[in-house]
Amino acid sequence: MSLNQKSFYTEPDGIVKACLSDIEIEKTALLLKLVWPHSNFTKDYLNWLYRENPVGKAEAYNIWDNGEIIAHYAAIPIKAKLFGSLEKGLLSINTAVHPSYRGKGYFKILATHTYENAKINGVNFVIGVANAISTKLFIKQLQFQHVCPLSVKIGFGAVKQRVVDSGDLQYIPYWNEKILSWRIKRPTSKYNIYKTKNSYALYSSTNKFGIYANMYEGDINLVNIKSLKSLSYFRWNPLTIWIGLNSNCNWSKSFYINLPERFKPSPLNFIFKDLTGLERTLVPEKIRFSLIDFDAF
Repeated sequence: MSLNQKSFYTEPDGIVKACLSDIEIEKTALLLKLVWPHSNFTKDYLNWLYRENPVGKAEAYNIWDNGEIIAHYAAIPIKAKLFGSLEKGLLSINTAVHPSYRGKGYFKILATHTYENAKINGVNFVIGVANAISTKLFIKQLQFQHVCPLSVKIGFGAVKQRVVDSGDLQYIPYWNEKILSWRIKRPTSKYNIYKTKNSYALYSSTNKFGIYANMYEGDINLVNIKSLKSLSYFRWNPLTIWIGLNSNCNWSKSFYINLPERFKPSPLNFIFKDLTGLERTLVPEKIRFSLIDFDAF
């Protein structure tokens, strides 16, 4: 069956844990591109995202029919300081069901298998950034917490930070040099850095002329930036989109405003699911989360 043909429905072969082989990556890319035609899903991109992550390979499940993948769900391993302890989690990334096979509950089935398998392997939580439609599915079908929408700002210059003790934070993504080096090798993306006196800002193009995305801005000692040779330096600070959660940002002293709603393609909602059985939930004001922490650019 060609993925571009709407054939008659046959009983799928069953749910299979993804082995992330070359042929499976190729067939996954075909399905994702069919469902999301304006996205940049390629074999190279999925190979980078699913197989090269130094934290671990993707947790993914597929449903096959007649030698083709007709439903797919994947999340990638991450680490974060959660309620004071460094824990392993998942970032929900990709889901797709072929148009001829929708309405069968495959999203819930595949995601549930993914989380159950991950929990056995020591994963304690799942996070994601969901649009308005998928947020409802994650909450209703998979019992995620809708924590809050991400803030979206546009402006110039560095984002001023308050001097606040981070000990009370509930969620801080974990980055080291190895993980960051992998992250900035994202296919088709190019990153630049802008150095201030006490920090670095990491930028990516938004494909909108003259507008860049602020991926991360923070402590100069986060990693050895000089070792990340693929980065180039900005000599100026560009017009910038900032998306994330960070109560330490002092917006009253920064040259940023809220992006008008009419320019937002969809709400970006931060969602969370605790896999420990402790029923932990997150408070928006106690989260650090930047664009670099999910795969937007």
